Amino acid sequence: MKWQLSLITSYANDGLHQLLKILDFRHDEAMKISAANTQAILQATGRENEHMKIIAEKSQNDSRSTKILTFIMLAYLPANLIAVSYKDSQHIYIEY
Repeated sequence: MKWQLSLITSYANDGLHQLLKILDFRHDEAMKISAANTQAILQATGRENEHMKIIAEKSQNDSRSTKILTFIMLAYLPANLIAVSYKDSQHIYIEY
Protein backbone atom coordinates (compact mmCIF):
# COMPACT_ATOMS: atom_id res chain seq x y z
CA MET A 1 0.00 0.00 0.00
CA LYS A 2 2.83 2.39 0.83
CA TRP A 3 4.54 1.73 -2.49
CA GLN A 4 1.24 2.47 -4.31
CA LEU A 5 0.96 5.78 -2.53
CA SER A 6 4.57 6.56 -3.43
CA LEU A 7 3.89 5.65 -7.07
CA ILE A 8 0.80 7.89 -7.20
CA THR A 9 2.78 10.74 -5.64
CA SER A 10 5.55 10.21 -8.18
CA TYR A 11 3.03 10.32 -11.08
CA ALA A 12 1.47 13.49 -9.62
CA ASN A 13 4.89 15.14 -9.35
CA ASP A 14 5.75 14.13 -12.92
CA GLY A 15 2.44 15.54 -14.11
CA LEU A 16 3.08 18.75 -12.19
CA HIS A 17 6.54 19.10 -13.74
CA GLN A 18 5.11 18.51 -17.22
CA LEU A 19 2.40 21.09 -16.60
CA LEU A 20 4.98 23.63 -15.42
CA LYS A 21 7.08 22.98 -18.52
CA ILE A 22 4.02 23.54 -20.73
CA LEU A 23 3.18 26.75 -18.92
CA ASP A 24 6.76 27.99 -19.24
CA PHE A 25 6.73 27.17 -22.96
CA ARG A 26 3.44 29.01 -23.49
CA HIS A 27 4.71 31.95 -21.46
CA ASP A 28 7.83 32.11 -23.64
CA GLU A 29 5.69 31.92 -26.78
CA ALA A 30 3.45 34.70 -25.50
CA MET A 31 6.47 36.85 -24.69
CA LYS A 32 7.92 36.30 -28.17
CA ILE A 33 4.60 37.24 -29.78
CA SER A 34 4.30 40.28 -27.52
CA ALA A 35 7.85 41.36 -28.37
CA ALA A 36 7.18 40.98 -32.10
CA ASN A 37 3.96 43.01 -31.81
CA THR A 38 5.74 45.70 -29.81
CA GLN A 39 8.49 45.86 -32.43
CA ALA A 40 5.90 46.24 -35.19
CA ILE A 41 4.17 49.03 -33.25
CA LEU A 42 7.49 50.82 -32.75
CA GLN A 43 8.29 50.61 -36.45
CA ALA A 44 4.84 51.93 -37.38
CA THR A 45 5.24 54.75 -34.87
CA GLY A 46 8.61 55.65 -36.37
CA ARG A 47 7.12 55.80 -39.87
CA GLU A 48 4.21 57.88 -38.59
CA ASN A 49 6.63 60.31 -36.92
CA GLU A 50 8.49 60.72 -40.21
CA HIS A 51 5.22 61.45 -42.03
CA MET A 52 4.22 63.96 -39.34
CA LYS A 53 7.60 65.68 -39.71
CA ILE A 54 7.10 65.99 -43.47
CA ILE A 55 3.59 67.37 -42.95
CA ALA A 56 4.87 69.91 -40.42
CA GLU A 57 7.59 71.06 -42.83
CA LYS A 58 5.05 71.47 -45.65
CA SER A 59 2.72 73.37 -43.32
CA GLN A 60 5.57 75.69 -42.39
CA ASN A 61 6.27 76.34 -46.09
CA ASP A 62 2.57 77.03 -46.71
CA SER A 63 2.51 79.41 -43.77
CA ARG A 64 5.55 81.24 -45.09
CA SER A 65 3.94 81.55 -48.54
CA THR A 66 0.73 82.86 -47.00
CA LYS A 67 2.65 85.53 -45.08
CA ILE A 68 4.46 86.63 -48.23
CA LEU A 69 1.20 86.89 -50.19
CA THR A 70 -0.39 88.84 -47.34
CA PHE A 71 2.42 91.43 -47.35
CA ILE A 72 2.20 91.74 -51.15
CA MET A 73 -1.53 92.34 -50.90
CA LEU A 74 -0.99 94.90 -48.14
CA ALA A 75 1.33 96.81 -50.48
CA TYR A 76 -1.05 96.75 -53.47
CA LEU A 77 -4.32 97.36 -51.65
CA PRO A 78 -3.79 101.08 -50.94
CA ALA A 79 -2.50 101.62 -54.50
CA ASN A 80 -5.60 99.92 -55.92
CA LEU A 81 -7.87 101.97 -53.71
CA ILE A 82 -6.24 105.20 -54.90
CA ALA A 83 -6.36 104.10 -58.55
CA VAL A 84 -10.06 103.21 -58.36
CA SER A 85 -10.88 106.47 -56.58
CA TYR A 86 -8.97 108.48 -59.18
CA LYS A 87 -10.66 106.64 -62.07
CA ASP A 88 -14.12 107.24 -60.62
CA SER A 89 -13.40 110.95 -60.23
CA GLN A 90 -12.27 111.17 -63.89
CA HIS A 91 -15.33 109.36 -65.19
CA ILE A 92 -17.72 111.54 -67.15
CA TYR A 93 -21.37 110.82 -66.63
CA ILE A 94 -23.65 111.51 -69.54
CA GLU A 95 -27.29 112.12 -68.78
CA TYR A 96 -29.95 111.36 -71.31
